[in-house]
Amino acid sequence: MERPRAIVWFERCYLGALAIKLALTIVNWSTANSAATQIGTTIALLLWFGVVHRHSNISRWIIVLFTIIAAIWTCVTVAYGAFSWGSILLMFVAGILNIAAAFQLIGADAEPWFEKRAPDNPT
Repeated sequence: MERPRAIVWFERCYLGALAIKLALTIVNWSTANSAATQIGTTIALLLWFGVVHRHSNISRWIIVLFTIIAAIWTCVTVAYGAFSWGSILLMFVAGILNIAAAFQLIGADAEPWFEKRAPDNPT
């Protein structure tokens, strides 16, 4: 099955946001928790794999939920001034990309993708 446009754009936005978050971690390395970063990155990649390669409806809704939580968390941390302006800018761009990715998953264009399950044993 060919990927619909919504899934292609989801993948671009989601992986772009992940790359920016990893760059943000490098910029703030002195205050970053490397174990939490590794776990978060692993979960993000598993969710991406679930959506793009396994047609997982559960992964889709977890990504949407995490995006909502991350948007709220970002607003709170920016309000308390916990980061520099450069970091805030990177967080903002990553947040916009995550929101764009989540919107791609809930659009009507993506529905047929999640109705079709990936084969268990591709040949």
